[in-house]
Formats: sequence, C-alpha cells, structure tokens
Amino acid sequence: MEDQQVQFNQQPYVDQNKNRTMVPYREIFESLGARVWYDEDTNSAMGQKDDTTIKLSINQDVAFINDREVCLDVASQVVNGRIK
Repeated sequence: MEDQQVQFNQQPYVDQNKNRTMVPYREIFESLGARVWYDEDTNSAMGQKDDTTIKLSINQDVAFINDREVCLDVASQVVNGRIK
C-alpha cells in the first residue's frame, strides 16, 4: 500500500482548535483492506481487518482497538454525514 494515494469523497480538513488533520474514517480503513460498517446501537464506526477491530464512537475522544482503550487528541466528528 506504500505510495498509494487515497481518494476521498470529502476532503480532509484541519481542526483549528487542536491543529489536527481530520480524514474520513471509511476511506482510510478501506484503503488498508479493512471491512467498515456503522453500528447504530453504539453510534460507532467499526473497522475490521484480520483479527483487529477498531471502534470509533461519534463525538468521543477515545477509540477501541479490540478491547483496548486508546485516547485520541481530538474527538471524532461527523462532518457532512461522514465520520472524521
């Protein structure tokens, strides 16, 4: 996947408050070969590849890699119907 450009249907943007680039979750994960879906029960985007599952809940500053909690610098956001 090295040197492969990811095509976004919405452009990344910089969160001015935290100076972080926010990118669409789906396009990043699908470009890595992961299966992606939205879990309405938990209001979360899910990505899975092999034995790794990543859960990103909307408006939360934590993600879960399998069952391990990972703190994020910036809470996930929904922008124009896409989770970033």
